[in-house]
Amino acid sequence: MRVLALLAALTAAATLPSSPLGVDVPVVAILVAATIAVGTSVSLDRVLFGGLALALATMPALLDARWVTSIDIVAACLLAAVAVAGPRVV
Repeated sequence: MRVLALLAALTAAATLPSSPLGVDVPVVAILVAATIAVGTSVSLDRVLFGGLALALATMPALLDARWVTSIDIVAACLLAAVAVAGPRVV
C-alpha cells in the first residue's frame, strides 16, 4: 500500500505542475484509487462513489475547457472523500 501511495505521489509531483491538465490527471487518480482499493475493504458505497470520482477525473483527458475540468476535478475530490469515509453524516 505504501509503495502505491509513493508511486501516486511521485507521479503527481512529476507530471501535474509542469504541464496543462490532460492524461496526467486520470493516471494519478487511478494510482490513488488503486492505493485505496488495496488498503480498504470493498463495499457498494466505495465502488459507486469511487467509480463516479474516476469518471469525473478522466474529463481533463477528454476536454480542453479549463472551467469544466476544474469543476469536474473538485467534484471528483469530493466524491473520492465520500468513497473513502462513507456517506454517513455524523
